[in-house]
Amino acid sequence: MRCFLNTAGYEDGRQTRRDRLATRRDGESWLVRQGLLPAGRELTKPDLQRLRDLRDALAALAGGEVAAAAGAREELQELLGETRFELDLRGPGKPQIRALGTGVDHVVALLAWSYAEASRASRWSRLKVCGDCGRAFYDHSRNRTGKWCTSVCGERARSRMHQRRKRRKEERIAREREAAAFREQHR
Repeated sequence: MRCFLNTAGYEDGRQTRRDRLATRRDGESWLVRQGLLPAGRELTKPDLQRLRDLRDALAALAGGEVAAAAGAREELQELLGETRFELDLRGPGKPQIRALGTGVDHVVALLAWSYAEASRASRWSRLKVCGDCGRAFYDHSRNRTGKWCTSVCGERARSRMHQRRKRRKEERIAREREAAAFREQHR
């Protein structure tokens, strides 16, 4: 799931990665490498858009914002469309659920099922989107408060916050000096 979310292009200061679903060829190549699509299967433009929409909906759910999550769940429900699953009770152990369909329908079903399982097992709340570079990451912190995918992203974000605070303080001091000078002139 994290790999699918990270197909989006990003720039994090260390590297720039282009969108892996930017073109049909890129999408086919990525899906084949991940074992989600058989080699030789071609994506259509609507297939590619459906995958991008799925990625955006799942990223909104991973972002943890309540307002965005409600809309993302509705979007995810629409993207599922006629997707079907099969319950297999024949094997030993736990029942298995399989995504039915072929091509992008199968990919959408697998990813939707992965989301459902992660949500049910309370693992989804650990999948987050980095506050700095936008990459998806798994929050390993004990209290689930991670905000950045790496310490580098965290340091960059803290540095920007420090610079903003410093700039605001300097601006406030400059305004106070101007006000004092104005008061002194008009005495």
